[in-house]
Amino acid sequence: MNVVRRFGGTMVIARSQALAPALLFASVLASSTLAHAQASTGELRDHESTSRIAVELGYYHWSVGMSEVELFQPSFYGSFRLAAPTETTFVDLDVAWRAAGSAGDGSAFRAGNPYVGVRAGMHDRENGFRVRGGLGLTAPLTNLYDDYRGGLLGDGFVGIFTLALGGAMQGAWDAWLTVPLNMAVVARGDVEWRQEYFDLGAEVGFGALLPVEYEGQTGDTTLALQGAAWAAGRPIPELAIGARFQAVMIAPTGEDMDSEGYLALVPFVRGEIGAGFVEGRLVMNLDDPYGFAFDDEGIWAVYVSGGADF
Repeated sequence: MNVVRRFGGTMVIARSQALAPALLFASVLASSTLAHAQASTGELRDHESTSRIAVELGYYHWSVGMSEVELFQPSFYGSFRLAAPTETTFVDLDVAWRAAGSAGDGSAFRAGNPYVGVRAGMHDRENGFRVRGGLGLTAPLTNLYDDYRGGLLGDGFVGIFTLALGGAMQGAWDAWLTVPLNMAVVARGDVEWRQEYFDLGAEVGFGALLPVEYEGQTGDTTLALQGAAWAAGRPIPELAIGARFQAVMIAPTGEDMDSEGYLALVPFVRGEIGAGFVEGRLVMNLDDPYGFAFDDEGIWAVYVSGGADF
């Protein structure tokens, strides 16, 4: 028995006897390519801070028929103050690096494409308001892996599979961090309003994913547009409980590829103690191509992150 599912520009065919799915990245190896940081749930603090670091670990159990794979996704995010021209304006350096690992019927570990960007913004500390916008680039680190040598179903298949599900675990957010064989030019912005009993915010991003040649194969540029909004209540100063809603559109420019949309809901709980924070979140995909999170073939993920503002 075969189960066939489509993950955006990626087709997954899972055999019940073994892992053996065929991830047909036709977008990379044929006519086109599918190809900030942490999806924000609020970053402002009651005390003044200029920089932020965070580490994150995600988990998802993938099962089709008799095939079972444990997926893990470690990530690192940072924002560092470069300059503060005035009391209300600033310029920050953003970095992000996401990886994906699998264990079970097959195993692999793949580092994604590291991101570096610069954002300028302004803040009103008295009223708890901040707005930022900037540009960034990813480096095509995934080209260093030999997953595509010998064709789509070659020895590197499990690595391709691992990166594909790594993107699904995030609801396709910041797809340029895990989609292979491209470098991206990214524009992004966000706004946040934090008060004593609540926290509200929104962010948008646009990426042009430029194909990077691999053994003579190349493709077309793909556009990624994403937006999200979140809200949280603060019953006590050290606790935030809320949810984030996000939408992503992946639009290949090639004639043979259709655009694909992704929706996800992310409930979260964050504890803030001094300069540190710990957060748990559940990424629930809401519809095709990843399915509803808790249906038999739906994709979800749980994340735990921690870090500090300083």
